[in-house]
Amino acid sequence: MYSSLVVLKQKYLGLIQEKNRTPLGQALFLVLVGLSGIFWILVKARGLFYEKEVCKTYQSEKRIVSIGNISWGGTGKTSLTLYLYKTLQVPVRACIITKGYAKDEYALIRRSTKSVYDSRNRIRMIRRLEKEYDLFLLDDAFQYRGLARDLDIVLINKQEIITRPRLIPAGPLREPFSSLKRADIVIVSYCSKEDLAGISPRIARINKNAAVFAADYKVTGLLDHNLKRVPQEYLKGKKLGVLTAIGYPQGFLDKIHGISYEPSRVSVYPDHYEFSGEHLREIEREFLKDGIENVLITYKDYYHTDFSRKRLNYFIVQVELIIHDEEKFLEVVHNRIRSL
Repeated sequence: MYSSLVVLKQKYLGLIQEKNRTPLGQALFLVLVGLSGIFWILVKARGLFYEKEVCKTYQSEKRIVSIGNISWGGTGKTSLTLYLYKTLQVPVRACIITKGYAKDEYALIRRSTKSVYDSRNRIRMIRRLEKEYDLFLLDDAFQYRGLARDLDIVLINKQEIITRPRLIPAGPLREPFSSLKRADIVIVSYCSKEDLAGISPRIARINKNAAVFAADYKVTGLLDHNLKRVPQEYLKGKKLGVLTAIGYPQGFLDKIHGISYEPSRVSVYPDHYEFSGEHLREIEREFLKDGIENVLITYKDYYHTDFSRKRLNYFIVQVELIIHDEEKFLEVVHNRIRSL
């Protein structure tokens, strides 16, 4: 049986995303809108406390780069963090610090580098590591106001700019769009260079000094559940399913369609959901009813899935972050940390 928590989360997500709500649904949504107003007040008050230095910030003697967003997720923070680590590693000593409660993101980064640390108290961690590293890359740190940073990079999903969703709990935003005024660089994810031309003026109205770039993903290959490479052609013509629990599943589905895969069944769960062995078997029964034996997942889903009793074949869709106008982007980043 599906856990009551999952069912509740799915109903909640359906409620805030639904356009044609029932009268009861509309009443519940209006309650959420009221709570969003209270949340807005709390966010604004917290920001004011930091601006007026009522709440103190720690200034490290080393360089701090924050990679964050203003929503629940699904913008590509971890991918960008890894990209910057690989790009900026030489000649400086760089490390990554994750936020202490998203183990999938930590595990994903850990596969690429041992220079990653996981802590909810990132200030304490940085103090401990300041003699070892010159540059700290903070994954998901835009709301971590207690630490001064030399560069604030904020990713925002193209759809978020277009649809202008509400604050939590009536929408996915952790901060209002006005918070982009604190950003040095804004990256619009799942966005082409052509789309960026119409989006940049909207961001400029909030922060005319921010450098704005577009980023997207391209599929680079497939891995099986043992992380062994599989030719993309292997799945051509086979009946496919999708199982995922990420912040922006539509972006993943778009990439799957982009390589001519047409899944027959898509199962989407709340971000970071853990697929236990027992629950996975139940999900698999639903896939098998549709004659599906091959299932596509993301690398993030891989770290949340218990394959010990699996009956189906699972394939990780590997993707690579592509930053349009990459040379200019790296020039802006290096100019901000050039004094290292």
